[in-house]
Amino acid sequence: MSDHLRQYQHVFESAFRLLLEFEGGFVDDPDDSGGKTKYGISQNAYPNLDIAALTKAQAKEIYQRDYFEACKAHLMPEKMAVLVFDTAVNMGVRSAIKLLQQAIKTDVDGIIGPNTLRALKQANRVQGDNLFIEYQSLRAKQYAEIIARRPSNGKYAKGWFRRQFKLQQYLSQQVSFAEEAL
Repeated sequence: MSDHLRQYQHVFESAFRLLLEFEGGFVDDPDDSGGKTKYGISQNAYPNLDIAALTKAQAKEIYQRDYFEACKAHLMPEKMAVLVFDTAVNMGVRSAIKLLQQAIKTDVDGIIGPNTLRALKQANRVQGDNLFIEYQSLRAKQYAEIIARRPSNGKYAKGWFRRQFKLQQYLSQQVSFAEEAL
């Protein structure tokens, strides 16, 4: 684990605790395109994993490696890291990154590279909390587009928006994730 990842471990830990409030135990909803899920880990995304037997520790490891690190959240401002990570879990890593790129008004390719990181740093400096609000607005729009494409997903709308508002409330109350970890 790199030094930067180690320094951001407290951010991931906070994000993971919050995530578990949204992503519960075992679910097998026929309308869910992910198939069987546990702690939000889906059978479709991990076809060789015994989802029913998945432990919280295994889920945490998957989330850190395949979502938090994959979207390079450890290189983002703390609040944005949590927001992008949660979006990656809920909508996919590429979608989360594309929303970020739209919010910071840079090339939208779904890849976090040096240009995106530079643009994020600049946008964060100039826009501050407005960047966070812009990302949340784009995320809400994405939910609406998902429902428009697949109306059966409308039954998830209340939960998706509840998740978004709870996440916004949580992050607006965070002064520092390091202080929370104490």
